[in-house]
Amino acid sequence: MSVPSALRAAGGLVHTAAQAGVLSRDFMLAWLGQFPPPERTAVLHELLDPAYRVHVPVAMGGGDGWWFQITRRLLWVTPAADEQRLAEPLFPDADEELRTLAAVEPLLIAARVTSHPSDWAMAVRIWPSTGRPADRPWWHLASAIHEHGIPVLCLDPESTAEEIQCQLLLLAYWHKHVGAGEPEIADVIAAAYPQAVARIVRATKVPDARTAAAMLFEGLLQPGFDPARGAAAARRYVNNKATIAIRCYRKTADGGVRPWEMLGVSERHYYKLLNRFAPKTGTRYEVDADVLETIRAHLASRDKRTETHAAAMELLQERGFSYAAARKWLQRHPCSEALTAWPRSKRAGAESALADSGPEHPSGDDSRRRFTPFGLSGNTW
Repeated sequence: MSVPSALRAAGGLVHTAAQAGVLSRDFMLAWLGQFPPPERTAVLHELLDPAYRVHVPVAMGGGDGWWFQITRRLLWVTPAADEQRLAEPLFPDADEELRTLAAVEPLLIAARVTSHPSDWAMAVRIWPSTGRPADRPWWHLASAIHEHGIPVLCLDPESTAEEIQCQLLLLAYWHKHVGAGEPEIADVIAAAYPQAVARIVRATKVPDARTAAAMLFEGLLQPGFDPARGAAAARRYVNNKATIAIRCYRKTADGGVRPWEMLGVSERHYYKLLNRFAPKTGTRYEVDADVLETIRAHLASRDKRTETHAAAMELLQERGFSYAAARKWLQRHPCSEALTAWPRSKRAGAESALADSGPEHPSGDDSRRRFTPFGLSGNTW
């Protein structure tokens, strides 16, 4: 079985386990309850040793050369505990000592067992869908998680098996476990979000759903949504990406030259210029030849100012200004005055040299020079 097919099977196992309730705290309590009291006490005492790890089997499966398992670790949350993952208290309403007994987040492991040791394996953390604090937005955490952390698979009671499989396969792609050329990525996207894919098929007239799903996958090459917000938020995000894919197709389908291409600017800059120069009727801009000519004149004037500023900067730096000093000088003076501008030190030296080169007084005193009580030239002082 290929890696994408194995990950889809693992996603089905996660969905089945979630529906059966074995990923909940109640299952962990039931697992502890199966031991007689003396054995249960012995197990809980052994958990006090940080080097002693108890991993509770939650679910397992396999076939076609692959093995899947979901486990949860039991531990006492103490300063000596070395587990840095999400933990769930088993007795949140008990006394202070018993509240520290916790179960770590479920961990899914998918491994290929056709060779020893295994040549392909992937571990995934399973989180419930929860709200994220507003002061820690997802885009600050996504790169760290997807580049250096363990993949996080978020479950929602509303998530379908196909959506979990799609999320798991996208996680494998984002964490570089699979490549973008796997055709099953498009298949799982089409199965998870059939409405968005069908909308692309109707709008673009592509031959099949796989091609439409591939167009949708282009918008999912980078993780841009917070999976902890739940299945509904992920569906809205995918629908938005489908709308963007349809718009991009329509821009290139007609084959004509777009207005921003004629002006030599980006589409985003073009609409910013329309906001400044074009009248608006309702939600649409009224664009005619006069508006385009006004925008073109504005761009030409901006380019001329940019060239003039660059020439003035170059001239000032040739005359001895530093880059920062020249930039500051141009902020306070028009560019036309740069022709007569000199640094203060060089201007004082030039004026002093001019004074020294003048005619001397018959009595031997220089009438062009003024002296301070300290014997310094007035120009340099």
